[in-house]
Amino acid sequence: MDRSVLMKHFAILLIVAGAPLAADLAEAADHDIYVGGSMGQIASDVGFVIGSAYDTSDSAYKLLAGARVLDWLAIEGSYSDLGRITFTGPILLDATFFYQDQTALGVSAVFLLGLEKIDLYAKTGLVRWTVDGSHDSIAGPVDFSENGTDFAWGAGIQGAVAEACGAAPRV
Repeated sequence: MDRSVLMKHFAILLIVAGAPLAADLAEAADHDIYVGGSMGQIASDVGFVIGSAYDTSDSAYKLLAGARVLDWLAIEGSYSDLGRITFTGPILLDATFFYQDQTALGVSAVFLLGLEKIDLYAKTGLVRWTVDGSHDSIAGPVDFSENGTDFAWGAGIQGAVAEACGAAPRV
């Protein structure tokens, strides 16, 4: 089974199996611990287009967990699967297949401003990203891996959907 498919299945299992446990932990900690996730589409801007055989978009997801240590501060960790870029087709006379998988681990400080029904937040932190891939051609296979660390930031609004389960959508 492909590594990215295996990670997606593991993430879904983790969400389904861990939700009741996370809800119990959050209740025990007076709602100071939270878990969340998001799914969407990602597109990569690689600087050139090679036609319809080049796919620069894919599904992506993010899992996160955090602890609100003060009324105005939370510490948050995350795992992101940023999808796969693929290319299948000839480059000159060489029939080729290329792919790269992108993942990231992050840690952030989240600054909160609590209003009556919502919180405004701003976050800043670091993200450790990894790109793994392979290029197969008549010259033979070439595997590659690259990683790095970047500054990350964001801002948004969150509000409790249901006080009983502690669900909070983010924009």
